[in-house]
Amino acid sequence: MKDTMATSELTAVRHANGKDWWIITPQYQKPAYYVFLFTKDGIVDTLEQTIGVAYDIGGWQCIFSPDGAKFVRYGIYDDISIFDFDRATGQLSNFKFIPLQEETYQGFLLSSGLRHFSQFPVLYIAAQYSIYQFDLWADDIEASKQLIAIYDDFYSPYPTIFNTMQLGPDCKIYISIPNGVDVLHVINRPDEPGLACDLVQHGVSLPVCNAAMPLFPNYRLGATPSYPCDSTLSVRVSIPVPSNGVMVMPNPASDRLRARLPGPALRPATFVLAGIGGIVMRRVDIPVGAEEAEMSVADLPPGLYVWTLESGGAVAARGKVMVVR
Repeated sequence: MKDTMATSELTAVRHANGKDWWIITPQYQKPAYYVFLFTKDGIVDTLEQTIGVAYDIGGWQCIFSPDGAKFVRYGIYDDISIFDFDRATGQLSNFKFIPLQEETYQGFLLSSGLRHFSQFPVLYIAAQYSIYQFDLWADDIEASKQLIAIYDDFYSPYPTIFNTMQLGPDCKIYISIPNGVDVLHVINRPDEPGLACDLVQHGVSLPVCNAAMPLFPNYRLGATPSYPCDSTLSVRVSIPVPSNGVMVMPNPASDRLRARLPGPALRPATFVLAGIGGIVMRRVDIPVGAEEAEMSVADLPPGLYVWTLESGGAVAARGKVMVVR
C-alpha cells in the first residue's frame, strides 16, 4: 500500500454500530478508495472500492456529512465528487460529479465544509476570494450553486482570505485564514439558503494569530444519526490578550470591557474603543496611579472593534476585541 494513498485526505466516520470507526482515504491518481475498519483491536479489515473519477493532484480535502450519509471529495483541478456512504458496510455509492466554473480557481488554497442534518443539507466550497453554497438535495446540484461571499479586502494584519472550515459545537461554521491572522470568518446559519446563511467576514476575534483549522469527525454520531452540535450553545473565548503588558477582557465581550495595565499609570492615559473604520465609540480616562479602566459595551452593535491605550499623545498599546450578543 506504500505510495498509493493521496496525501492529506484521510478522514473518519463512526460505524453504524455506534462504537467502531470507518477510516477512508482516496488512492493516488486512481478512481478508488481504501476503507479501513477500526475497532478496539485496531484495524481489523481493509476494503478497496473502485468508484468515481481519478484526481490528478492529491493533498486536498475529504469530508463526511455530520450524519455520515454523505462523503465529499474536493480538489482544485478536479472539482467535487459526492457519494452516499453506508455506515454499516463501509461502501460508497450513488457517485455524482459536480464541475466548477473557472471563476472558482482564484487561488491554490481551496477547501470544503459540509453539513447534512436538517431541512436544507448544504455544501460550502471556499476559494481564496469567494465562497459558494450548494444544495445537496437539489435535482441539479450544480445549478444550485450560489455565491455567498467575496473577500472584502480586510487585513488583520494580513489579508483575511478564505481557507478551511469547521462545524462548531454551536452549529455555526467557522472559516480559517491561511495567513496567520487573529480573526475567523463565521457562517451563523449554515442551513439557510443563499445569503440567509449570514456569513460574517472576520466576525470572530482570536486571542492569538492562527493559520490552520483541524478537521474533526462527528464524535457525537452513534448508532442513529444525531446532531453534532447544539444551536443553543454560545461559543465564547474569554482570554485576556496582552499588548505591551496591557490586557483587555473579556474577549468577546457583551456587557462591560476592562483594561488592566501592567502597573500603576505613571502619567494620565485614555482607554479608547473604536470601530474598524476608525470611529471612536468610547473613551475612558485613566488617572495617574490607576491600574484598570472599565467601559460599557452593552449598547454597541456586535462586531469587531479596535482598542488603544493612549498616553502622552501617543498610542502605547493596541488590540482588537469582539462585541457579541
